[in-house]
Amino acid sequence: MNFLYSLLNLLLPTPGTSGWMLFVEVLTFTLENFLLLCMAIYGLVLIRRVWRTLAATPQPERAAQRVPLIKRTAIRFAVLYLVWWCVFSVVGYGSDAMDRRGAGDCRRTTSPEYKGYYVEKCPVRGDKHGDRSLLRLYDAGTSELLAEEFVSNAEGPLEWRKTRLNEKGFDIPSKPYIVQGGGLDGIGTYGVSIELPPSWWSRMRAKLP
Repeated sequence: MNFLYSLLNLLLPTPGTSGWMLFVEVLTFTLENFLLLCMAIYGLVLIRRVWRTLAATPQPERAAQRVPLIKRTAIRFAVLYLVWWCVFSVVGYGSDAMDRRGAGDCRRTTSPEYKGYYVEKCPVRGDKHGDRSLLRLYDAGTSELLAEEFVSNAEGPLEWRKTRLNEKGFDIPSKPYIVQGGGLDGIGTYGVSIELPPSWWSRMRAKLP
């Protein structure tokens, strides 16, 4: 999630060695999958608890208690997962909303081939290292915001494309889109792309505060 990158930027200094960069990448992966890791551990605890409960139950009663016990355990796991998912979603949305409000000093990019759109790349003010930006796609006629995406460490110019690489590494025709490459401390690529025209989901997200 985007807010985790911001959290790392606030808590950690700029990496200066390959070992420190690897540590940041591992920590980022752990934070991104923290909910899944916790729920996996909790699931194992529940399975062990069910097994111990059934093992302690007399044999004549075990068959009758097995299904209700498993059902109650599954419901408990699902409810807890839903609660934590909602908490993480709210925290992530709140962090991203604050970053969207802090995005400024935008630079506009246009394409002679796609005159119906223009894109603004806006650095997030207040970011410790200034390596996070917000891409905003607008309708050129009405200036309506159509889509927006965060990108970390934007690398190179924004590109307007109408081909994609297939599994064999060859360019094939595709629906037009814009793409902005990105990276995290030089490790890996975390670019973003927006289709032209954007999907209904992207349009709906762009209307949120």
